[in-house]
Amino acid sequence: ITNYIDPRGVTWVPDAPLYAIGGKLGTSEVLTDRLSAFERWWDFVDTNSGEKIPVNGSGIYTVSVFLGELYHQAPNRRLFNILIGDQTMTKLFNTDIDLFALYGFGTLQSFSMDVEVTTGFIYIKVKRGKFDNPKINAFSVVFKSPLPPKPEPTTASADPSTSSSSGKPSSQSSSAIPSDRPSKSPTTSTSKSADPLSDKTTTPPSTKANLTTVDTGYVVVGVTGIPAVHMFIPSLTKVHFVNRAETGFPAGMLPNNSSQWTVEYDVDLNTYRLLAINSNQPGYGTGAFLSDGMFWLTGGEDPISSLRYYDGTNWHEGVGHLTSTRWYGTAVTLPAGNILMMAGQQGPNYHRYDLNPTYEFFPNPLNQKFYTPLLDQVDKNESRLTTYPFVFVLPDGYVLLVVNAQVTVFDPVSNAVVKSLPSAPAIHQPDPLTAGYIVLPLQASNDYWPEIFACGGGSYDPTELAGSICSRLNTRNYMTAQLQWVSEPMPSPRVMPDMINLPNGKVLILNGARRGYGGYPWPEGTANWHATDPNFDAVLYDPAAPLGNRFKVYGTSLIARMYHSTAILTYEGSVLVGGSSTVDPMTLSGPYPTEFRAEKFYPSYMMAAARPVIVSVSTAGPLYGSTVQVVVDKAADAPGFVAYFIHPGMSTHGQMMGSRSIQLPVAIINRKGSLVKLTVTMPKNANIAPPCGLHYFLFVTRADTLVPSKAVMMGIH
Repeated sequence: ITNYIDPRGVTWVPDAPLYAIGGKLGTSEVLTDRLSAFERWWDFVDTNSGEKIPVNGSGIYTVSVFLGELYHQAPNRRLFNILIGDQTMTKLFNTDIDLFALYGFGTLQSFSMDVEVTTGFIYIKVKRGKFDNPKINAFSVVFKSPLPPKPEPTTASADPSTSSSSGKPSSQSSSAIPSDRPSKSPTTSTSKSADPLSDKTTTPPSTKANLTTVDTGYVVVGVTGIPAVHMFIPSLTKVHFVNRAETGFPAGMLPNNSSQWTVEYDVDLNTYRLLAINSNQPGYGTGAFLSDGMFWLTGGEDPISSLRYYDGTNWHEGVGHLTSTRWYGTAVTLPAGNILMMAGQQGPNYHRYDLNPTYEFFPNPLNQKFYTPLLDQVDKNESRLTTYPFVFVLPDGYVLLVVNAQVTVFDPVSNAVVKSLPSAPAIHQPDPLTAGYIVLPLQASNDYWPEIFACGGGSYDPTELAGSICSRLNTRNYMTAQLQWVSEPMPSPRVMPDMINLPNGKVLILNGARRGYGGYPWPEGTANWHATDPNFDAVLYDPAAPLGNRFKVYGTSLIARMYHSTAILTYEGSVLVGGSSTVDPMTLSGPYPTEFRAEKFYPSYMMAAARPVIVSVSTAGPLYGSTVQVVVDKAADAPGFVAYFIHPGMSTHGQMMGSRSIQLPVAIINRKGSLVKLTVTMPKNANIAPPCGLHYFLFVTRADTLVPSKAVMMGIH
């Protein structure tokens, strides 16, 4: 083995016989001439096996190990852990890592840990898990800083003027011997991307893929009761799950030998309550709130034209039908407080004759529907490219419509195209190739005009990775300006992402797969077309950061969340994650079974020492353009605040229907002790914030640290 110089000029040297303790050196035929070209593996569990690395002196060193699964091509084939330290060893992963399950085949990942060294050596030891042998591809050790000074010892004395102290020990600052000579043998994440040879700087995946306690990331908190194919929020502490009728649930059939149920999930208690649906399939439909706060669920698979509503406690059925069947349609609340329902299929098929190229309003006393050619499109595979189109209400009252990456400003009242905007990059197709679409927080500085944000997208070719770019389009002055999409690479390919506006102005991107499309195996004989390659990483996107520095990997789940996975923002600022059912009928076995575990993703602001606390709000139902007085505790030192008025919408199939985040101006009236009195200026009209009852979250966020409060629930009229 010879030295290897990577494109950044860093020299990597072989560890044998310099540092290795036992183990066998092997050659990888997957990625040659890179850090993964060689790997050391251990076929025993001796605690002395691993690497012993000399350093020049005491200090804090950053140890990075690089790992990739280059042999097994399925999960649960190799599980192991790594311990790092000098006298005290610390596990790198809280639970044994399965590289293939987390990152797939042939992908090198890096993980880092800071170690205090006093003995002159750093040990990287391996621990075998349930399957196969531990292995490492490369490692590096880099001096970070001297050890912190030891506290001065004191002696208790009745006389506070008498105490003894010793001088501070002198700190030794020296660089590690291998700091510029990494070894081709272990790896973890440094400040570089998953590809250690990349020149693009990104934040690495969480070093602790943990199911119980994490500072930032995923925690399994409960079970969903049913597969969470749809999510919406009926009240402050509750999330509602909707699914189509299924059989084969855990513990057999649900009560009354039926499986036609929805679930109300308690965010605080992480428990659920089953609610019966008597009119058969509620899943695969769409839903939105009327201005009176009632949530109307439409369509579904059987009967596809049905209507039902949820009053916050129970479902009401047999209350009418749509003008036509809508399977996989879209619904949004309009400024008038009614609901626009668009597109979908007339049945659960994939053929041109099954398109529903119409839209309608609800309530619909005249029982009218309207045809538009914008919804009458298919591709060469006759796929359902008018299902779940992206729809967003604009500040001028028209709607923005995205179908087949074609972007249009549309007037549904007159059934007319107002303006055709530049099409999104071709990879950003809606369902079933399922790119993610969301609107970035609406801001006064942009006169509340939306900036569309689209990420990823799939392919019908199972050999192709999903899209790995995101793109933005600012719609302000769309009638006269020369609008242009601006694209940027994201950390990994993704189809079927869920994208959540957080109450700090940033966007969380999670769930989905690295290739394929959103659907069950279809057509016959092409089962590998649908997504079976999970993307386990959550990514944080900062719209305000400079181009090229907006993404960072923000945590890693151990649960595959692909087709039929969902996520939604909760009042506490966490993101509830559920669902994933990739085969029909559902199964509790196989590599990707139907998923019933509920996770919460905790952004780092939830670990802040103190978060603002909303003590009081002058009104829960303010008028458009009015100001609301808000009293906040535990943020007296904050120099300023911003408020986020967020409607979570309904999550399904990579869509956040009706979701919007509005950044509101805040002025400080006065401070008294730990309390701060604020005025929040509400949106000026219903085009910016359509009325949907008391179903907006109001968060108050520190302007300096971007740490938000928990939300209160409000409305506007």
